[in-house]
Amino acid sequence: MTSLLIGYIGTVFAYIIPLFIVYHFVYNRSGGVFSLLLLFAMTYLVGVLACLLFYRMAVLGKSGQIADMPRSTVLKVMGTSFGAYMIVGITIFAIAFNPNLVKIFENTVGFTYIQLFGANDFANEIFRSKSLGELKENNAFNYGFLLTAFDVKNIKQFVQASSSPTTDTSKLPFDFEFNNLDKANIEKLEEYVYTKHRIGHFTWVYITSILALTISFVAMTMYN
Repeated sequence: MTSLLIGYIGTVFAYIIPLFIVYHFVYNRSGGVFSLLLLFAMTYLVGVLACLLFYRMAVLGKSGQIADMPRSTVLKVMGTSFGAYMIVGITIFAIAFNPNLVKIFENTVGFTYIQLFGANDFANEIFRSKSLGELKENNAFNYGFLLTAFDVKNIKQFVQASSSPTTDTSKLPFDFEFNNLDKANIEKLEEYVYTKHRIGHFTWVYITSILALTISFVAMTMYN
């Protein structure tokens, strides 16, 4: 039981690394059905490898040389994993058809992630407010939260409107305005927005993948 628990915890934490790499190369925020299927396929393959290692090491108590596993066992694990990973597949298509679901994690986990890479300092550089200017100068106000007002749908509209002084939408809510929004800062703003969106999407898939792995692991402990 201890080896199963250790194996489960280790797999759950280690799984995030290959899945993150998959997202770097496969995820396409504007992709079609093929991109969604490819993302699911790659996520599933990473999950199969995790399941094989778990079964080999935690259940059987052998080394991690999955190449030594019988073909019948590999196919059995793949079948079990595929059934469980349908949860992930449904999630990928669900959030593709309802992108607003991504915002649940985009402006929480995703926003926290971009803060690690200087998002708050950047926001303090490109936003300004007449009424809150004094607070900012005294380091008592942080404009970072304004980045949560942007998503993949409205970012280009905001950027385009900011270049038109006659357009009311060039301003953010209340009296917040863009400041020093040159080409380099525009590209950086877009990158921050796209990054937090990608992390939000990734979080959905990671959480459902852990659920799928858990179901697969439980099923594998019942193998004869």
